Amino acid sequence: MDPSPRNSFRRRTAVSASPLNSSAVESFQSRNIPKNEDELRRLNAILFQNCLFAHLEESERTTVIQAMELHVFKEGENILQQGGKGKSFCIVGRGQVGVVINEKRVSKIREGGTFGELELMYDSPCAATIVAESPEVDIWEIDSETYRLLIMRESISKRKEYSQLLNTIPLFRELSGYDRDTLADALRPEVHPDGSKILSYGEEEEWMYIIREGRVAMIGRSLESGEHIKICEFREGHHFGELEFVNTHPYITDAVCIGPTKVVKLNRYHIELCMSSIRQMLFANFNNPVFSYYREKMLARSLKYIGRAGRRRAPTVSSESYEVPSPAFVPALFPKDPATAERLQQILARNVLFCRLEADELQLSVNVLTKRAQAVGEVISRQGEYEALFFIVESGVCSRQVDDRPPQRLEAGETFGEMELACHMPCQATIKAESSVVLWTIDRLTYRHIFWKLLERDKKQAKLLGQQLPVLQQYTIYQLLSVYGLLEKPVRHCPGELVVQAGQPADYIYFVLEGALEVSSGSGASLGGVAAGEYPLVGDQEVLHCLPVFHVSAVASSGTGGAITARLPASFDSVVATLSPVLERLLENPHAEPLRGFYSRLISQPPAQSILQRRRLAVSAHPDPAGGGHV
Repeated sequence: MDPSPRNSFRRRTAVSASPLNSSAVESFQSRNIPKNEDELRRLNAILFQNCLFAHLEESERTTVIQAMELHVFKEGENILQQGGKGKSFCIVGRGQVGVVINEKRVSKIREGGTFGELELMYDSPCAATIVAESPEVDIWEIDSETYRLLIMRESISKRKEYSQLLNTIPLFRELSGYDRDTLADALRPEVHPDGSKILSYGEEEEWMYIIREGRVAMIGRSLESGEHIKICEFREGHHFGELEFVNTHPYITDAVCIGPTKVVKLNRYHIELCMSSIRQMLFANFNNPVFSYYREKMLARSLKYIGRAGRRRAPTVSSESYEVPSPAFVPALFPKDPATAERLQQILARNVLFCRLEADELQLSVNVLTKRAQAVGEVISRQGEYEALFFIVESGVCSRQVDDRPPQRLEAGETFGEMELACHMPCQATIKAESSVVLWTIDRLTYRHIFWKLLERDKKQAKLLGQQLPVLQQYTIYQLLSVYGLLEKPVRHCPGELVVQAGQPADYIYFVLEGALEVSSGSGASLGGVAAGEYPLVGDQEVLHCLPVFHVSAVASSGTGGAITARLPASFDSVVATLSPVLERLLENPHAEPLRGFYSRLISQPPAQSILQRRRLAVSAHPDPAGGGHV
C-alpha cells in the first residue's frame, strides 16, 4: 500500500471506540465465507504485512480471512463516503482506488492496500471518500462486529502500552502520533533466557529490538585478531539493531542476554514506513562516540546499488530477501497475448535487475506484470518516498526528475524503480506522467518470490569464490555475496595475453580465479608469477596505496594454459566495503618475492598514502556529538 494517504489524514484528538460487552465477546461467532486456495494465500500474505494484523497468530489471521466477503465496484463508485459511518475494514484485492478529502483527490491506494481500520477502531466518521478508479475493483471486507470483537480487544490495549514505551525512547519521541501508533501495532514481544542470543554476528538485519526488562551485552569482533570483545551493555529502554536498517548490512555484534530478558522487536518493513521521520536521528546515532566500534567496522556502506563504483553486473538480491519468502504467498498471474508477452520479455531481458534470471523465471516475471493507467500530470512516484514497485512504460511519456535538475524523458519500453525494489530504498527521483501513460508493474512480494532462486544461485557462486580465493576464506556468506556482487564477470585469457599494463590507470584489482599471471616491472624485469590458490591478486598494492597508475604488467601464463580473472572496481567505497575485514593483512604486502620487494620499495616512497589511512581520516572527519547512544 502507498502509505501517503494515511499520513495525510489528521488523527482526531478525542475519539474512542464504543465499549465492548464481555458477554458479546464470549458468545461471538464469526462468519466463515468459502474461499479458494489462491484467495486464502493472497489475503494471508497481505494481512501479514499490515501493521494491525502482524502480531496475530496464524489461526487468528485465518479467522479474519474466513470472515472476509468479496465486493466488486465499478469505476466511479464510492466505496466509502467522507463523513459517513465506517462499517468495514477493506483490502484492495484488485485495481486501484482514489482517496478524496473535501472533494480533492489527495492520493491513491493500490492492490494490497487497506483502508477503514481507524474508523472502525474509534467508531468515528470516515475521514475520506474512497472511489473506485479501475474498470472493476475487488474489495475484501470484514464487517465491523467481527473486526472489533476479534481485533480491537487486543489491539487497543497493546497499542496503548507499546505507544507509551515508544514515547520514552528519544528515537521515536518526535514521531507523529499516527506513526508511533503504527509502530506500536507492529511490535512483537519475546522472552529470552539467560545467555541466549537475541541476534547473532553476520545474520542479515531484519529486526530492531527494544529492551523491556533485563540486560543485554553487545559482543563484537576485534578488528585486528577477530576475537570476541564486549562492546557495551544495554538495559531497559535501550534499543539495538536499527543502524543495520540504514546501512543495509548484516549485524556486526552478538546480542547476549545477561539474565532473563524481555524485548519487543520491530520488523524493518514497518519501521521503514516512517523511516524518513527518524532517519536523521539514526545517522546522528551513527556519529555518536558509543559507535566508535561500529564506525570503524562498517564505515563503508554495503554497496548493493545498481551503477555504483563502475559496476556492470546486476546487484545481488537485497538484504530483506535473505529471509525465505513466505510459503503462503503465491503471485497472481495475468495472461497476456503472445505479442505483448514477447515484447515485455525482451524489455526485461535487457534490464540489469532481470537479465540474470533463468528462462522460466523470466517468463513468470512477464506473467505477473499488472497493467495500470496514469492520467497526464499524475505523480507516479515521489522522490524520498517508498514506492516498492518496478515499472515498465507501455505507452506515453513520463518525466524523471532528481532534486532540481532538469527532468529526463521516459518513453515506451523504458523502465524505472528497479533500484528501489532491489535495495528497499526510497525513490531516487520523482516520476510524473507527461501524457496519458500505460504502465506494467511488479510489487515487492512478487519480486521476492521470483528472485529467491537467484539468491540461492548467487550464494553457491559466492561460496565457490571463497574457496577459490584463500584471502576470503574467513568471510561470511553475506560478505562473500558483497564481493561477488561487485566483481565483474570473469574473463578467460589465452596464454601470453596482456591483462595488466604498467602506466595504465589503476582502476581495478585483478583476482586470479584459475591459472596464473606472469608479472613484470615497467622496465620489463620479471617479478615472478601470481597464481590462483596462493595470493591471487594483481594491482592490489597500487589500489590499496592510492597510486594513480599500475607499476607492473601481467600476462596470462603459458605454463598454466592461460588464466581466468575477475576485476574489482578500484573505487574507495567498493574496496573498503568488500575488503575491509582483510585490509590490514593486504597492506602488509603478502606477495612472494621478488614482487614483494618491488612493491615494498615502491610504497615506501612519498607521497604514498594507504586506503586504511584514508578510511581513518574519513572517520575523524565526522565530529562526534555529545551524549550516549545505542548499537
